[in-house]
Amino acid sequence: MKIILKPGTTFECTPTLRYLVRLMMANDAMASGLCWYEHVSRRTDPNKCRDRYWSLISAGGRAAVGIRLLQDGVKVRNGFISRKMLANEAKGPGCATECPDKVTNVLTVWDGILAKPSPEPIKLMFVFRNTFWAHWEDDTDKAARAFLEEEGGKGSVEEPHTTFSCCDEDGTMLGSWYPWEIETITGRFFRGKTADQVCDMMSEVKSTIAGVVNITALLISALAEKAGLEFDVTGSTHS
Repeated sequence: MKIILKPGTTFECTPTLRYLVRLMMANDAMASGLCWYEHVSRRTDPNKCRDRYWSLISAGGRAAVGIRLLQDGVKVRNGFISRKMLANEAKGPGCATECPDKVTNVLTVWDGILAKPSPEPIKLMFVFRNTFWAHWEDDTDKAARAFLEEEGGKGSVEEPHTTFSCCDEDGTMLGSWYPWEIETITGRFFRGKTADQVCDMMSEVKSTIAGVVNITALLISALAEKAGLEFDVTGSTHS
């Protein structure tokens, strides 16, 4: 099904509507990244470890940009959005009755977005964004330096070096992944954590990203209503 503007609707290109489009971009980008992470988490192939970290970094980096957009909407743009707007939309038909936990979750995540200091999952998302998400510059170099300095002190039977690369059954580099980079990532984010603690933290990040996705979806609905847009439901989603 498609939701379209009612025929004859007119509107101006206002700051509110431009912000609405940016929220739509944030929502779809985060949801896409989250789908990638969830898909990877169900896999069993040798590259799962690599893809699981990078899909979470991608989703978290996108969520950090989305969070910055939400913060901007509250603090800079004359209160385009607010907790009251979100709460009212979350308690509306089809949300509170069908998913009561969703209301609690989105408000908790919202409060975390505006809290100082930020909760740990949100801090991690900004480190994802600033250090590893689609660029490998100064902050990445610092993480690599820390890993290599630690790795340089290994080499004994008791403390062997980290595997440099994993390859396919033929021994070729094609389709391989590099545990050195995974160790650099885990050292930056999860140093001193057990495997179970790392899994718990990744789960918290995933849950927070899902909360931000839900927040943006609810605010898109609220802003469309605030802008006076009226819609019809029609046809198929395929063009």
